[in-house]
Formats: sequence, structure tokens, C-alpha cells
Amino acid sequence: MISMRARFTRTVLTLGGLAAATTVLVSGTAAADSVDVMDAVFNADCNYNQVDLAMQGDPVAAVLRDQLPQEKKDELKAIMDTPLSDRQEKINAHRQQIEEKVRTDPEAAALINDPKMDQVREMFGRVAQNCAAQPK
Repeated sequence: MISMRARFTRTVLTLGGLAAATTVLVSGTAAADSVDVMDAVFNADCNYNQVDLAMQGDPVAAVLRDQLPQEKKDELKAIMDTPLSDRQEKINAHRQQIEEKVRTDPEAAALINDPKMDQVREMFGRVAQNCAAQPK
């Protein structure tokens, strides 16, 4: 019998892996729908430090945060430290690259249709809700 802790760990790692895949979008190498998965965070009136603290407070997001290479954290920081009114422009700048990746990479295309992406979207929603409560 698999313990609850083992199941939770497996779920966290699975979702963390999917979430990590979605954040690759920052460099333009994931599915186009991944942008939508992170929209709640990108549209939150929070800076990177607030998002980082909110991610630390969410068990699944904490796994994602810990898995991200520093380069990806820096890219996320560049987006989140941009004023909210200018942020979407940065995201849109990568959309063409993302869409090309989906057309040419079956793994990226499969990511769009993974049923666990709804859970990843919910995780980013929680992070977006909690980031505003974090100190700036």
C-alpha cells in the first residue's frame, strides 16, 4: 500500500514537473497555452519577491520554485518586476516563438492537452491570490 505521504510527494513532483514545463514559456520554448496557465500570476499586481514568497508558501509551487534554474528565475523576475501595465507586452513578445515550438515539438503540443494542466493553472491562481499579501 502506498502511503498518503508517498502519494502526495508523487503528485507534487508530477505537478511540479508540469509547472516547471509551463515556466519554460518565459524563454519561449513551451506550449502557447502555457501563457494562459500563468496569466493569473502575470496579471497580479505583485513584484517578483512577492511571487517568490507566495510560491514558497504553496507546497506544489514550492517544488516548482526549487526546480527552476536560476536563469528561469531571473527571466520570471524580469517579467514580474516590470510594471503591470507593461508586462503583457513582454509575454506577447515570446508568443510567436512559443507557437512555433508547439508546431514543431510533439512534447510541447502534448503538454497543452495534459489534464493536469488545470491543476497547474489552479496552483498559479493560488500564488497570484497570495502574492498581494506578501511584503513588497
